[in-house]
This record gives sequence, C-alpha cells and structure tokens, in this order.
Amino acid sequence: KTNKKIKKIEHLYQASINGDNCKTFYKLCEKKENTLVLVKLKDGHHFGGFASKTWEWEDISKKVGYPKGDNKAFLFSL
Repeated sequence: KTNKKIKKIEHLYQASINGDNCKTFYKLCEKKENTLVLVKLKDGHHFGGFASKTWEWEDISKKVGYPKGDNKAFLFSL
C-alpha cells in the first residue's frame, strides 16, 4: 500500500516488437524504476515480476542484471 499515484505508464520492451534479445531488453529497461515484467510462454504459461528500484547491469556481456537491494520486488505466476 502506498500513497503514491501513478504518473505515467510507459511500454518499454516487447519481444515480438523489439526482438527476443537480452541486450535490447537491458538497453530499453536500464535506469527505469517501478517496472512490471509480464511473460507469456509459447506453451501458454504466464508469469512475471515487479521491481520498484532501477535496473542496474553488472555485466551485460554475461547477461547479469537485476534490481539491486529491492525489498519490494516480487515474482508471480498466473
């Protein structure tokens, strides 16, 4: 629960539009906060996650990235 109001919703990345590529995802989502990731697999499974803090990439060549120290982050499955 928060008293903050949503100011802006921005569509950052979609694999079917931007390409199914980790580096593109990193580039488009870097330095963004309050991100909601939704995933739909070809087999019909749905899941995702939320991060309140900005994404920071430790080493893009190793495809290692995560919201650092975010105690509000969570994963979910539908």
